Amino acid sequence: MTPVSVIITTFKEEKTIKKAISSFLPQLTPKDELIVIAPDKPTLTAAKKSSSKVKTITDTGQGKPSALNQAIKVAKNPILVLTDGDVYSSPDSLKHLLPPFKDSKVGIVSSFPTPTNSRDSLYGFWAYLATQTAHLQRTTLYKKNLPLDCSGYLLALRKSLFKPLPKDTLADDALITQNVIKQGYKTAYAPNAQVFVKYPTNLKDWISQKVRSVGGASFQIKNSVMRGPLKEIPHLFTTLTLIRSPQQFIYWFLALLFRLYLWIKIFIDLKLKKPTLKKVWTRIESTK
Repeated sequence: MTPVSVIITTFKEEKTIKKAISSFLPQLTPKDELIVIAPDKPTLTAAKKSSSKVKTITDTGQGKPSALNQAIKVAKNPILVLTDGDVYSSPDSLKHLLPPFKDSKVGIVSSFPTPTNSRDSLYGFWAYLATQTAHLQRTTLYKKNLPLDCSGYLLALRKSLFKPLPKDTLADDALITQNVIKQGYKTAYAPNAQVFVKYPTNLKDWISQKVRSVGGASFQIKNSVMRGPLKEIPHLFTTLTLIRSPQQFIYWFLALLFRLYLWIKIFIDLKLKKPTLKKVWTRIESTK
């Protein structure tokens, strides 16, 4: 199998980085490499202690886009696996994430983000709705051999197709995906390659995260495949099949209301105010 460079971008995640690293180590061959890039010493120290196989890089502290640019420059292998320091992958994620590259026209492959939050809680159910909707979208598009947006929680791509990201990029995964598509390559989906994610557990963090990721993809990237109010509508009532109790129906209804509020806020905050990356890219504490 083609050697891979796993790159974990992280910041002040010394408590979670070991689990992120440990989930990959048993999957790597001697030719593979695992790079951790962070601006803070505690996280880098924790990464070094977790394994001698880890290569650490101190980034410039200018945000994730700059960190990715920096790490990918030194990555030595032709396939890049990008992920974060506050998530962890399934034990066989690479086994499922890499085979699509046997097709020489596949340039990038998405994983399946899976919430660790309880589905019985409000925000846990919202995370479940969001990830299942994205799963349905990716599955449908992939079966039709159409482009799809890949998840930045865990994705793989050919290093030769990576284009340096502007420093003000909000949705790095959506831009990376678009850059690959523009070069004439296909996207792929590996639903059995799971990445486990803790999603926000309060409204403030939920809004901050969605403004950055969903809003960034919608307003910074012209051809985002899956993110946008009109692109969500066809899957809206499909999510009704996910409801298992009267309480979850209430959660579903609230999700509709706050999703509408979110799109209004995204339009005002990103389209009208045009804030700097530093103002939008806030740390989401409840996901750590």
